[in-house]
Amino acid sequence: MVAGECYLAYYAWLVETGQISTGFQDTGLYGGDGPADVLGPALDEIARLYLDAWGRWPTMAELQACFNFVTNPFVDESNYYIPPG
Repeated sequence: MVAGECYLAYYAWLVETGQISTGFQDTGLYGGDGPADVLGPALDEIARLYLDAWGRWPTMAELQACFNFVTNPFVDESNYYIPPG
């Protein structure tokens, strides 16, 4: 698969299995195309790691656990992510 195809296939699988909804909700949170453009390829790489190691896609719980593992040490008391350095 080329860049982006893995993410799209994974997204389709998540929708098909009911793990995520395609409905948009106004949560008051800002995301935008920029963060999504960066996160998409990162998710591609993570999904490939799961496919190579375990022969399956990661679950949403596994992705969330990975995200929390990486970000939690850098979240301040106001719940803002402050990158190291």
